[in-house]
Amino acid sequence: MFGSHIILSSKIELTFIQRLLSDNSDLNNKQLAEVLERELTDNGKLKSPPEVIFRDSWSKSIFPKLREEGYQGENKWQKARKWLINTKYPIWKDKQVSSLNLLDSWRWLRDKAENRRVINPIILQQPPLSELAIGGWEKKENPIKQIPLNSLIHYQIQLPQGGYLLLLEKFSNSADVYCLCPSSVSPSFEFDTGEVILPQKTKHYSKDHFTVEGSIGIEEVLAVISPVKPKLDWLPKLQDKPLSLTEKHLQSLITMVNMQ
Repeated sequence: MFGSHIILSSKIELTFIQRLLSDNSDLNNKQLAEVLERELTDNGKLKSPPEVIFRDSWSKSIFPKLREEGYQGENKWQKARKWLINTKYPIWKDKQVSSLNLLDSWRWLRDKAENRRVINPIILQQPPLSELAIGGWEKKENPIKQIPLNSLIHYQIQLPQGGYLLLLEKFSNSADVYCLCPSSVSPSFEFDTGEVILPQKTKHYSKDHFTVEGSIGIEEVLAVISPVKPKLDWLPKLQDKPLSLTEKHLQSLITMVNMQ
């Protein structure tokens, strides 16, 4: 149960899972036991009525196991379900996040993205044809936008809502992930709805572009927009260089995203 120490037999596990499924919440125990009669009675081999097997699974096995885990409520599945969701699940979820490495954390955030058209790399200047080598930027729902190495670009970000912008970039063919915003390349990290261009010239950054460097490959960029100021103690200040991120940084960001 949520990766804890509780081990249940297959029949008891069935009653546990099926009773807590929201799809079954309109059924009382007797009705649900009748739905599960074939599994509970081993195709009729067991003579006990299915509702008795169901009831005993909870009263004699599941509730005692829950109490070993700290449950102190009534012997009612609705109360137990609420306790599991509010108390045990957050602990389990935190353990899952803390086990992610840097790339797994990045993939989690990338797969969580709701709108893949928020960020668009704009080529400001390309190198001479003799220097062209094709790189790219991942945009799953459209053909990958190809950008020659040594091009000058900036990112055009369409914010669907106002808030605090965290702009992260994973460089091609590496595990290097950086926080571009907030950092010295941005005059702020709180923006209104609409278009944001990064980088911008600031007193701590003298250019209005990035240079596409490194090896040919796919670079990925993520925008995280928070309606409230993120409580992440690692966030760079506006005078700081873009920060190289670790799995701990991304894990804390995942926790923040999960809470919103």
